[in-house]
Amino acid sequence: MPVETIEVPVSSPYPVFLGDDLDPAGTISQASRPGSCVVLTDSNVGPLHAEVLQRSLEEAGWRVLGAVEVPAGESSKDIGTYADAVGRLARLGLTRDGTVFALGGGVVGDLGGFVAATFMRGVDLVMLPTSLLAMVDSAVGGKTGLDLPEGKNLVGSFVRPRAVLADTRWLATLPDAEISNGLAEVVKMGLLCGEISSRTYP
Repeated sequence: MPVETIEVPVSSPYPVFLGDDLDPAGTISQASRPGSCVVLTDSNVGPLHAEVLQRSLEEAGWRVLGAVEVPAGESSKDIGTYADAVGRLARLGLTRDGTVFALGGGVVGDLGGFVAATFMRGVDLVMLPTSLLAMVDSAVGGKTGLDLPEGKNLVGSFVRPRAVLADTRWLATLPDAEISNGLAEVVKMGLLCGEISSRTYP
């Protein structure tokens, strides 16, 4: 599948790169100049993809300061995990001109986006969604969020990523239920955008 580039038409436009077996760093470098960075991921995705991503980034001239791995699951969208993550970024030495690479599903996208939006009053963010649901929803649009005991997504902000890289090869590790959830989101977004016309469904 050739790489397809879609520009998200917002006030600060950014590209979404979609394809199969993408060169992560080579693709991302089209939208962001190499510099210092940190990879934020979770305990499911990290062992599968983080090492390959870091090696690719280093070969393209990025200075990878390290990886921040959080426990997989919704429970990581909390203030405690957020505080631990930004503390790790500080100890790794990420500065105001650095970049956070959010590698994972929706939880990592929400958490990583909020980390990038608030650390040093805002650093660059590159989204690398690894689930179909995240590719359709959480990686595009800039919304981030953390949960409180009082409710979901009560803390958050909107932050535009520098780029989104959606490598369909990463979907091969997902269980069928996760693919179904993502396809349901595709249908929902199509209906909301008016892309399913009366010619298809009279």
